[in-house]
Parts: sequence; structure tokens; C-alpha cells
Amino acid sequence: MFESEFPGKQTLVYELDQIKDGSAIQSTLGEITGQRTVPNVWVMGKHIGGNSETQALLRDGKLKEMLS
Repeated sequence: MFESEFPGKQTLVYELDQIKDGSAIQSTLGEITGQRTVPNVWVMGKHIGGNSETQALLRDGKLKEMLS
């Protein structure tokens, strides 16, 4: 979805269940953000939340603003 909405924007995805220390990373993210669930979405170094928050930002046009 991201690539079709925002062509040319670089994305970085970490599949925590496929990374050696993924559980530790998820725990640390939980401490930093208060969110233990995935996806745990960051845009331009800012934590924006999970899927619901990301979808809302997309619908409202705010995600596009953040990526400009």
C-alpha cells in the first residue's frame, strides 16, 4: 500500500519475528512508546502509532504532509 500511495519514498521494515533479538527490540519499543503491539510505525523519526493511527493519518491527508 505504501509504495502505491507514495512512490519513490524509502521504507524500512523490521520483521521482529525474524530478527535474532526481535523480542528485545519489541520490549524496548514498548518502553519508549508505550505500545507493545505491531505494527509500531515511525515516520521521519517520530512515532505515530500502529495500524489504526497510520490509516487515519492516510485518510486525513496528514501522512502525506509528514512525508513532504
